[in-house]
Amino acid sequence: MKDPICGMEVQENSKYFLIEGKEKIYFCSKYCLENYKKRKEKILGSCEMCGRKEEDFLYICPMHPEIKEKKEGFCPKCGMPLEPISFDEEEKEYKNFLKRFWFSLILTIPLFLISMFEFIIPNEEIRGWVEFLLATPIVFYGGFPLFFLFFNSIKNKSLNMFTLIGIGVSTSYIYSTYVKFFSKSSSFYFETAGVIITLVLLGQVLEMKARKNTKKSIKALLSLKPKMARKIFEDGREEDVPLDELKVGDRVRVKPGERIPVDGIIIDGTTQIDESMITGEPIPVLKKEKDKVTSGTMNQRGSIIVLAERVGKDTVLSRTIEMVKMAQISKPKIQKLADKISAYFVPFVLFSSILTFIIWQFFSKEGNLSISIMNAISVLIIACPCALGLATPISIVVATGKGALSGILFKDASSIEVMRKVNCLLIDKTGTITEGKPSVEFIKTREGISEDEFLFYLGGLEKKSEHPLSSSIIEFAERKGIKLEEPRNFQYFLGKGIKGFIKDKEVISGNKFLMGEEGVELSFYEDFKKFEEEGSTIVFLAVDKKFFGFIAISDPIKESSKKAVEILKKEGIRIVILSGDNKKSTEILAKRVGIKDFIAEVLPEQKLEIVKKFQREGNIVCMAGDGINDAPSLSQADISVAMGTGTDVAVEAGDIILVKGDLYGIYKARLISKKTVLNIKQNLFWAFFYNFLGIPIAAGALYPFFGIFLSPMIAAGAMSFSSISVVLNALRLRRIKV
Repeated sequence: MKDPICGMEVQENSKYFLIEGKEKIYFCSKYCLENYKKRKEKILGSCEMCGRKEEDFLYICPMHPEIKEKKEGFCPKCGMPLEPISFDEEEKEYKNFLKRFWFSLILTIPLFLISMFEFIIPNEEIRGWVEFLLATPIVFYGGFPLFFLFFNSIKNKSLNMFTLIGIGVSTSYIYSTYVKFFSKSSSFYFETAGVIITLVLLGQVLEMKARKNTKKSIKALLSLKPKMARKIFEDGREEDVPLDELKVGDRVRVKPGERIPVDGIIIDGTTQIDESMITGEPIPVLKKEKDKVTSGTMNQRGSIIVLAERVGKDTVLSRTIEMVKMAQISKPKIQKLADKISAYFVPFVLFSSILTFIIWQFFSKEGNLSISIMNAISVLIIACPCALGLATPISIVVATGKGALSGILFKDASSIEVMRKVNCLLIDKTGTITEGKPSVEFIKTREGISEDEFLFYLGGLEKKSEHPLSSSIIEFAERKGIKLEEPRNFQYFLGKGIKGFIKDKEVISGNKFLMGEEGVELSFYEDFKKFEEEGSTIVFLAVDKKFFGFIAISDPIKESSKKAVEILKKEGIRIVILSGDNKKSTEILAKRVGIKDFIAEVLPEQKLEIVKKFQREGNIVCMAGDGINDAPSLSQADISVAMGTGTDVAVEAGDIILVKGDLYGIYKARLISKKTVLNIKQNLFWAFFYNFLGIPIAAGALYPFFGIFLSPMIAAGAMSFSSISVVLNALRLRRIKV
C-alpha cells in the first residue's frame, strides 16, 4: 500500500498509522503522519465564518425543527429535504427543483393545450400517443424527487404530503396509460399528472425561495465577520492574518471603514463605532482608550488598536449567531396542537379520498370511473399538511432573526411564546435601570489611613470581582497611579461583598451586612447616610478586621429607563425593583423612573424567594438582571431577561438577552412576542380553514348546487398556494417596527 502523502510503498507493520472509521491508513514516517493530520484539519477544520467544525453542522427539517441530522437527507416524518442551518448549501436543492420545474413546464404547456383543444390533433390515436410521450418524461424526470419522497414516506411509515401527491399523480398516470394501451376509450388524464407535478414543483421552488428569505437575518450577521485581521506582532510589524489565527491577548489594528474582528478593549486611539447591527441603535458611539468594542461593529472614524479579550466562536457576534440558530430550530408549545392534528390528518385525507371514490362510483347517477377517480385525486392533491407543518416554525425563524437584528436574542421558541403573557416584571437596579458605569463620588478614610493606601487594598481586591462597581474603583485607583496587586484566596459572598488576601493581610470589601458578619465595627455613620439618601451606593473596606473607611459611588440612570417604564406600565405590567442597595437610595431611584414598588437590601437567596412569592400569587413573572447575584432568580422566573452587558453567568441563565442591556428592549421583546404568536395563530387558522373548506369542494360538494367539479389541476395550484401563503404571511414579521 502507498503512503497518501509521499506515495512511497508502506508495509502493514509500519508503526505510523491512523484509524479512520473501519480503515487503517499507514505512513512511512512520523512526518507524513503529522502532515496528513494537518491536511485533514484544514479540510475538515473550523469554518472561517462561524468557527464550527464540519461534524457540528446540523441539517434540520423546516416543518419539524426537532429533526436534526449531521448530514444531508430527508425528514423521516414529512419527507421534506433537510436544510442546513443558515448556510448557503440549500441553494443546491433549490436549483435542482428549479431545473426540473422548467423542464416540466416546457412539456406541460403543449400537453395541456393538446388535451384541452382537441382540434389541434383531431386524430384520437395520435393525440393519445403525443400526450403519453409528453407526460412520461414529466412524470419520471420532473416528478422524480416527488416520487422519491413518496416512497420514503411509505418506507418510513410516516404518511405526509408527498404520500398524497404520489398516490394522486401515479393514479392519474397509470389509469391514463391503461386506457391508452388496453382500452378503446379516449378519456386520458395525462395532462392532470403533468400539470400536478409542474404546479407542485412551482410551489416547492417558490416556498424554498421564500424560506431562504427568512434566513436573511443569519446571513446579515454572518456578513459582519471580517475574514482577515491586521495583527500587530511583538516586534512592531503589522500583517493581515486569518481570524482563526488570532488568540486572546493579541493586538489588532482597525482602520476607518473596517469591521472590528474581536471582542476587546481599545488600548490606543479614539473613534466612533457603528453598533447598529448588534444593538439596533443607528447612532454611532464614541469610543476611546479602555472602552470595550464588539466584533462585527464598524469603525467609522479613527485608527485604533484593540487588545483581544475574546476571539473566534467566543465573541459576542459568534455567540449571537449560534443562539439565533438554536432558537430557530427549537419548538414552542403552540406547535404541539398542529403536530397532533397532522399525525391524523393524512390518514383522514386518504380515507376521505377512498370514500369520495366509493360515493361517486357506486351511489351517484352522474358518476362513472373517470369522474370517481378524478374527484378522489382532487381530494388527495388539495389537502395540504405542509401548510400546517410550516405554520409555526417559519414564523419562529423570522421572529428570532428580526430580534437578533434589533439587539434582542431569544434563546428558544418558548421564550417568544411566553414573553407576551408577562404581567409582573422584577428588575435589578445596577446595570438594568442604571448605566452600569458607576463613578467614584467620594472617599472617606479613618485617621492614619491615606486615600492611596485605601485604594491600594480596595482596588486590588476588586480586580477579581465581576460586579459593575468594581471597574469604576479599579479605574479610579489606576488613574491616580496606584499599582494594584492581585488578591489571593479570593472569596465572593453573593449580594454582600468580597474577601481576599493582599500582602498577607485579610481584606474585606462590601456592604454593612458583610461587615457585621465579619465583626467589623463601622464609623462615619452621618457621612455615609448622607450619600445613601442621595442615592449613592456605599462600599465599606476593612483590613485585618479593622475599618479603613468607605467609598461612595453613583451610577447614572439610563436615558431609556423612564420611557421604558412608562410604556410597560401602559401595557398593564406591574414593575418591582429588587436591589441589594439600601432602602433610601433604592426609593430615590424608583421615584426618578416612575416605579412605585421596590424591595431594598435584598440578598440573592431572597430574590429567589420573592420571585416564587409573585408566582404563587398567580403572576407570570419576568426577571431582568445582569449580575452573578441575579442568576438564581433569573433561572426561577417564568421568563428571564439578561442584560448582554452583564456577567456571563447572568447571560447563561437568561431566556432572552438584550445585547445593549437596555430596559426598553423588554418592551421590544414583548412586542415581537405578541406579533409572532398572532402570526402563528393566523397561519394555523388559514391552514385549518383551507383544508376544512378545500377537501369537501374537491370531493364534489359543489356539483349538486352548481354542476361543477374541481379539477385536480386546480387542486394542485391551490395546495401549492396554501404553503406559499403561510410563508409570505410569516415574512410580514420582518416589517415589525421595533
